[in-house]
Amino acid sequence: MKTITFKIAIFFLLFLSLNANAAAPTITLNPTAIVLDQSNTWTFDFTSSGLGLTGTESLVIYFWEPASHASVALTNVGGLKWALTFTPTTFFGKSVAQIAANTNQFYYNIQQIGVTGSISGTLHTTFTTPVLTTAPVSVTGSPKGAYPLDQPVTWNFDLTGSGFTAGMDVYMWAWTPTNPDAANWINSSAFAKLTYVSGMTWSKTLTPTTYFGASVATIQAATVFWMKLKDLTGKVETTSFNVPQTFSTTGIENNSQNSFEAYPNPVINDLTIKLKENNFDNISLYDFKGSLLRKSQIATGQLELKQNFESLGKGIYFLVLNGEKSSQTIKVIK
Repeated sequence: MKTITFKIAIFFLLFLSLNANAAAPTITLNPTAIVLDQSNTWTFDFTSSGLGLTGTESLVIYFWEPASHASVALTNVGGLKWALTFTPTTFFGKSVAQIAANTNQFYYNIQQIGVTGSISGTLHTTFTTPVLTTAPVSVTGSPKGAYPLDQPVTWNFDLTGSGFTAGMDVYMWAWTPTNPDAANWINSSAFAKLTYVSGMTWSKTLTPTTYFGASVATIQAATVFWMKLKDLTGKVETTSFNVPQTFSTTGIENNSQNSFEAYPNPVINDLTIKLKENNFDNISLYDFKGSLLRKSQIATGQLELKQNFESLGKGIYFLVLNGEKSSQTIKVIK
């Protein structure tokens, strides 16, 4: 996948009652940085154009750069807004490299079918592009090893040295194995929001099959999760990176080095967790489907934790301990 920042040079054939004060439409791009080999939607808002449109007109767009293309109809999406959805590489029959080499510009006319217009001037505009920043320094996770894809997993993202700032709201936009937030690139959904841990670390706990709406087999076939991280509006975003389906070292309860004890497990009422070292800030409890049941802070230096399961039904639960540089998942059976 290739994301490129473009300047769009727009030449409009001004139609209907030509107006000396006519203005170019407001352009919204989704995603905000054109992805040359994936679907993009450009929306043209003529509300403030001064062209006297009513919303019932049939508008077409004609490109001549990066390649000549026959005019295609724009779709009215409400009011005085028309949109075009297309994949540039497919639309122009050119590779990513060929389009990128073509001075990074798109030239086109927009005109109304059946109306003879005249060129009243050349209108140029640029769109707001994101501050592209580096991919995370590291992506770690828990449980370790080849974690179950139908059970909760925690991904930790270290964004040290990136364009993000500590405490910023950060969202995940994934497209492999599926694109669950595809319609919300401009304003991401709440379910795609990461949890700020501390420093420059954010985390996301999810059950892959539930989050991506895909089977274990489908996810395994993808081998990795491809994504970007972004702020709410996409003004700051990382380059593309992937999260592995296997994290180094072994075990869902990686206590082979006696980093903690959790007992009794299976549990009836209270579960006791004894830590050898306290590298964690908080502890969260999830059910088998990945739904957060509760979350509490861990005091500095606290080495013994209690979790009560008395009111919970029988089943499998996951306790996730999160810290700035580490996390730990404990599978609990009641």
